[in-house]
Amino acid sequence: MKARLLSMRILLLLAGGLLAAAPSAAFAHENVGGDELAAANWMLIGAFVVALTGIFAGLWAWRTGQFTNVEDSKYRMLDTAEDYDAIMAEAEARERVIERSTGSTKKGVNVPTSRGKARI
Repeated sequence: MKARLLSMRILLLLAGGLLAAAPSAAFAHENVGGDELAAANWMLIGAFVVALTGIFAGLWAWRTGQFTNVEDSKYRMLDTAEDYDAIMAEAEARERVIERSTGSTKKGVNVPTSRGKARI
């Protein structure tokens, strides 16, 4: 509960700081209107909002463990795939075709393709 209150206070301080730092239109030359400066200022504020959103999303992902064991997701995807056997059969068929065309079963062999050579 204390962590939530602390994060809420930090967010309120950041929001208040952005509102306090939000530039206003230049009143020195009222005939010009200041529209160009106002548009640039709002673009700057928008950039800050996007950057802060990205930082908070990154911190959330880091705290929830999204960056730990990143290799596990591809194996989990294959384990839960409904057509896993079909995928593996297709991969094995491709390997057999390559082996027949090169006459070698060694890994790291250059295989001629229509675009040049590919390493397998």
